[in-house]
Amino acid sequence: LVLWKQCCQSKSCSDSTSTSLLPAAAAATLNPTSFTIGTYNLLHPTYAMKYHQHNGTYRTNQSNWSTFRQHAIISLLTSCSLDVYFLQEVDTNQIHDMFCSDKLKQDYDVIHYTHPKREARDGVAILWKKGRFELLESEMVPFYAKQE
Repeated sequence: LVLWKQCCQSKSCSDSTSTSLLPAAAAATLNPTSFTIGTYNLLHPTYAMKYHQHNGTYRTNQSNWSTFRQHAIISLLTSCSLDVYFLQEVDTNQIHDMFCSDKLKQDYDVIHYTHPKREARDGVAILWKKGRFELLESEMVPFYAKQE
């Protein structure tokens, strides 16, 4: 659960940081200010190799994350320049690698949670444009698709 404080950009708003403490989707229905959201599954290298996913591996079934996909994904995220990104199948090392990019580090804040029981130790991340949103609170809410 992530609560956001959306910066008001309406000229009728006298305090540029005052809005209610609502999730972004709920705030959007109350606030005429719009924002852009995207979601992207990074295809974690563990699963790319395990399931022989051709877009995540080379012909030798080795991950192409650090040599190809990482750079392509950073380029995609920065060129689209959306306000919020939701990323799936991303681990702590990948977030670190991606935020070595000056453009992402300069423009976005991030929060990342690792799923406690997944084989790859991957999880989800939310990136948001600095100055557009402020993280007020976060809490991991695990989702278990199978009985564990």
